[in-house]
Amino acid sequence: MTRRALVAVLLICLAVVGPAGIAHADPAKPSNAQSRVVSLNPPVAGVKVDIVGGDGFVQLQVAKGTDVVVLGYAAEPYVEVEADGTVRLNDRSPAVGINRRRDASSGPQAGADSGAPPEWKVVGHSGTYLWHDHRVHWMAPDVTPPPLVPWDVGLVVNGQPVTVHGELRQLPAPTSWPWEALAITVAAIALVALWVRPRMVPLALTVVGVAATVVGFSEIAHLPTLAQPGPRSWALPLAALAMVAVSVLPIDALRPLRRPALVGAGGTLAVWAFQRRTALTRRLLITGLPTWLERSIVAITFGVAAAATIVVLALIVTAYSAYSSPNHAGARSSK
Repeated sequence: MTRRALVAVLLICLAVVGPAGIAHADPAKPSNAQSRVVSLNPPVAGVKVDIVGGDGFVQLQVAKGTDVVVLGYAAEPYVEVEADGTVRLNDRSPAVGINRRRDASSGPQAGADSGAPPEWKVVGHSGTYLWHDHRVHWMAPDVTPPPLVPWDVGLVVNGQPVTVHGELRQLPAPTSWPWEALAITVAAIALVALWVRPRMVPLALTVVGVAATVVGFSEIAHLPTLAQPGPRSWALPLAALAMVAVSVLPIDALRPLRRPALVGAGGTLAVWAFQRRTALTRRLLITGLPTWLERSIVAITFGVAAAATIVVLALIVTAYSAYSSPNHAGARSSK
């Protein structure tokens, strides 16, 4: 393994993993807060309101033939879904700017005026709209929320006032130590097993890499586009699998890259699992998988990836030390 080969692998990792760090501004995340719609008063047909991502987004779905206006924070027109499915946004509503971020840190956009006549802009044609609504999640980070908080969002359906009644509940955090213990136990077992049989490292990383990829794509399948995290959730495992492939391809030109590629794969999967550590400490996960399965995959992936990285690094150091030893150097000079 040459220093040039190691630098090459590091540059490949940065090129692949760097873009994977780009994420949507405020995607749905694991949480201990659950917001839900209780009722529409009065009940109306053709209108469905849901909460997406625990308490992250409100999603409005309107059937053809029904016109719905969502009211903003000052009861001004904010969003309109017309009877043909056209979705329009009122550029003068302060809610347009405020709702860009979950914490409302973006503030109202320039020209916002809740008392001004609406300036409508078409933003879709599906009859569906998804947005952060600060009425449905807790907005005081320095204040402990009460166990139950009722909330209301106003609509106008075919000219008739309708109120969406909901509630925000704080759920107890799950016990995380069993999953942390699982990660430590797997790491210890994998460290011994892979040190005894280092040729199993590519297989071990492939297994957890595939499992991690499944977790990442389950988020995409489970969430609307706006609520999805960036590509990091699936691109990091795929990048790791690509590096494992580099380590096993029977190409002589890639031989110097094999161990560095395994270090890159193990490190990438360990980073992926570490970034998802909130899956062990939050009640609600953003996944289509059973929560116990995702938690298990995160813990096992971290343990295997950390152990594999340590083993391969140790092999690299051992090989380099042997290569640089005086006896080896003398043998090379005598030739």
